[in-house]
Amino acid sequence: INLSQNANKMTLQLGLRYNYNTLNNELLVQPRTQLSFQPAWKRDIVFRMAAGAYHQPPLYRELRRYDGSVNENVRAQKSWQVVGGFDWNFKGWGSRPFKLQTEIYYKSMTDVVPYDIDNVRIRYSGINEAIAYTTGIEARLFGELVKDAESWISVGLMRSREILANDRWFNYTLDDNGKPTDSTLVEGGWVRRPTDRFLTVGMFIQDYLATNRNFMFG
Repeated sequence: INLSQNANKMTLQLGLRYNYNTLNNELLVQPRTQLSFQPAWKRDIVFRMAAGAYHQPPLYRELRRYDGSVNENVRAQKSWQVVGGFDWNFKGWGSRPFKLQTEIYYKSMTDVVPYDIDNVRIRYSGINEAIAYTTGIEARLFGELVKDAESWISVGLMRSREILANDRWFNYTLDDNGKPTDSTLVEGGWVRRPTDRFLTVGMFIQDYLATNRNFMFG
């Protein structure tokens, strides 16, 4: 949908995705929307905002419990996401095109199937027993350090936590004979997810042979 007014450009996109899982008879409906706005400024900047639902039906590995049995009642892991950011196109070194892209995001997840990473093996619990969230910010700078060869550098901050259902236990106070005299209920609380990465830095540099541009490397 084009919502532009005067020299300001605005575009709204709406979408709906749905699917039905015959394994557990679950119907998933996922609405999504995205809004982009480019003000009539001298600088080429586009602001973006998006929100929507992203539900993932379980794969076979997510159905398997730790003991190897298969739980066919596992529901889809569900998430609602909000993303905002902007793209800034400008001329940089040697009047070459550069672009700065930034995003800030938040994801709220339910019906999460927790998993552990055992060396290179991923082991799922096979049960929808957690809720989780992921939030962060990322900035990426694209540019041509070498003419007609795009390179980029990115910096990201992220926090990802989950809390297990019924993750609680009792701490007991014992007397001199080792018998419990009192107890305190302790809640497990939020813990780091295996995908949690506080700081991520990435870089890609592309170049080519001056005598033959078909040979590119990065």
